[in-house]
Amino acid sequence: MKRMNQKGITSIELLVSFILISTIVVSMFNMIMNYKNEEQIESIENQVIQYENNLQKLLQDDFIKKNLVSVQLTDDKNAIFQFLDGSTTQLQITPTVVSEEEDVLERGKIQYGESSSMLEYAIPNIADLTLTEDSKVLIDGEFVQITLYLEHPNFEQPYRVRITSPINYNNG
Repeated sequence: MKRMNQKGITSIELLVSFILISTIVVSMFNMIMNYKNEEQIESIENQVIQYENNLQKLLQDDFIKKNLVSVQLTDDKNAIFQFLDGSTTQLQITPTVVSEEEDVLERGKIQYGESSSMLEYAIPNIADLTLTEDSKVLIDGEFVQITLYLEHPNFEQPYRVRITSPINYNNG
């Protein structure tokens, strides 16, 4: 009797190979999805940091270059700033309005500028990013402090934007 060629693979070997390859593919897919999620979180954080930097530069330029001499708070979310040259600007913080069903009804925003021509600085357009009610303007001795809190489900705690500037700063 002639012996058959035993160099082929059996169906069991084929099945084991398929299971091993499938396991490797699934683990690689999970790893890629984790990296994708981390990339998304970093992107959100970068947009929030860019927003903070732009807002900080705008306000600090006005406060320092125009020489902020006084601040009048109308409430903890609205302030009027008076400068050495007699001009005034106004800041309004409008927190995000969310319904009981967690639907965003109105996006949070910061408005700043002369009373007649205030510009809107809306928070970054990121799903589920909110400007909280804790955001406020306060006077702390010789300083004005603007604190904004931005919340997002991917943040472990609210992201705090704090802008502090001296009142009646003198360059010389």
